[in-house]
Amino acid sequence: MIITDSASRLDLDMRDAIKIRISAKQSSPFVPVWIQDKLPIWSLLDTGSDDFFTISQSDLSASQKQGLLTGLPLSRSAGSAALGLIGGKDESFELLLDGGSLHIGPVRVADQVAIESNLDDDSRVGMKLLERGKLTLDYKKKRLWFYPYTDMPDYDYNNFGIGFIPEADHWIIREVWSGSDAERWGIALGDTLIQYGQIDMLEESVCNVLFQLPAERDGDSLRVVVRHINPGRKEQYILTRMKLAPGQ
Repeated sequence: MIITDSASRLDLDMRDAIKIRISAKQSSPFVPVWIQDKLPIWSLLDTGSDDFFTISQSDLSASQKQGLLTGLPLSRSAGSAALGLIGGKDESFELLLDGGSLHIGPVRVADQVAIESNLDDDSRVGMKLLERGKLTLDYKKKRLWFYPYTDMPDYDYNNFGIGFIPEADHWIIREVWSGSDAERWGIALGDTLIQYGQIDMLEESVCNVLFQLPAERDGDSLRVVVRHINPGRKEQYILTRMKLAPGQ
């Protein structure tokens, strides 16, 4: 990602510029994400997220009123592992939806996308976007350029079925997705995550864990060690990546 106040020096085509919105409440801009090339969702560019795209409840409701994202969910979570001051929410849930194609402005970003709902006020675009193209931001003139890579990879949903947050020096599972190995193995809300791939969740700092997570999620399988809350026992599991078929 390039941030500039002089786009003319970067050999960018001004005709390719996409308008963005700036909010006094956010340091990051809002970018127009088009769902199935039919409805723009102004989404926060979240540089702290390794997700691709998540949609807020209000934007999801607006989309469904337009006849979009109305199919049966591909998956549904028990609980939510949304990070923030509110922590996890066992009584809440999120949905995984068949989003079809996604564009940033007029530029195609991915086809057959699985979209997660979120519990935030804003829809969000995470840094997985940078795997798909070159992004240049011009805050001063409120515009961006996104040029997809010629060898842009196929879209691949990256989830092993659990979400977790730090609580009192431990990482607690606060989200389990339906249809996942985690659900089949009986991993439950409130269980403690001890090992996640090569990460020792009891020894590493929160910052180190968050830094290492993307690399651990790259494969098709993942070893985890969990201490169950009921009954109190420690178990090791191999989780496989959730296999979903959006668009089918």
